[in-house]
Amino acid sequence: RSMLQDTLTPVVLVGLELTTRELSAGNRPDGATALAVLDLLRSPAPTVRGQSASLVATLGPEGAGPAIARALAAEAKPEVARAMLIAAARFPSPEAEGPILRWLAARDLNDDAPRDAA
Repeated sequence: RSMLQDTLTPVVLVGLELTTRELSAGNRPDGATALAVLDLLRSPAPTVRGQSASLVATLGPEGAGPAIARALAAEAKPEVARAMLIAAARFPSPEAEGPILRWLAARDLNDDAPRDAA
């Protein structure tokens, strides 16, 4: 969990990868680790936000729906929004409706990834 809370992006990415591998091996992370992954949706690094969104979709920590909605509302990167849209579909919340519709209606996207995810 401490790697997930580091200030260096490469360290955080290693922590996310290790958490993903543990999950793939059948080991569920503890609640504190799941919440640390959820907090990474607010990371300044797009790669971290995208990977944490993918992991949140699998972990489903408490409060995932509203946190995903807030992150999606603030997101500017289509490739990150795609992962967040997938997570929002897995853990729907009323707060996500506006951000989801905004991404679906976006005409200035460089690729169709967010629309394909929804």
